Amino acid sequence: MENGYDRKTGYVFGGASSFWFVFVAIALVVCLSPLFIEQENSLIKTLLIGAAALLLGLFLRFTFYGTQIDSQKRRVREYTSLLGYRKGEWKDLPDLKKLRLTSNSYSYRNTPNGISPTMRYTGTVYTISLFSYTATPDYVIKTVNKKEALQDAQALANILHLEVEERL
Repeated sequence: MENGYDRKTGYVFGGASSFWFVFVAIALVVCLSPLFIEQENSLIKTLLIGAAALLLGLFLRFTFYGTQIDSQKRRVREYTSLLGYRKGEWKDLPDLKKLRLTSNSYSYRNTPNGISPTMRYTGTVYTISLFSYTATPDYVIKTVNKKEALQDAQALANILHLEVEERL
């Protein structure tokens, strides 16, 4: 967005979105197979199956959630993007007073068999919180990448004319 902020916050299908390339590869193999393999099925059926796999792969890849802030019109929306079409209702942006960047470390144990833990994973989540007058943030944006969090916080601070309060 030229006069604002636009960020993808997560995929609609979660971790399954990582398999989009598998469906695109299957589509290519299926569509190109008539050139190399003699088939009993009609060419149209083969191409339809390939097109369906391609559409599924593209749907997995390009369907996500996001947040947009339009600083000129002072409005915000959380949207769902379906193959590039964004659906979400614009709301008036409250009079924001504070932008806070925090980090939170957490530990997670993997217990695949339900009894004995095998691995321990430690991670950090960076949170950008936008406050108006209340102690509870009006909007929260999370990421696991520190560089991305710092860039987003600075971009939001510039757009909304706020100072970044870092608590890392």
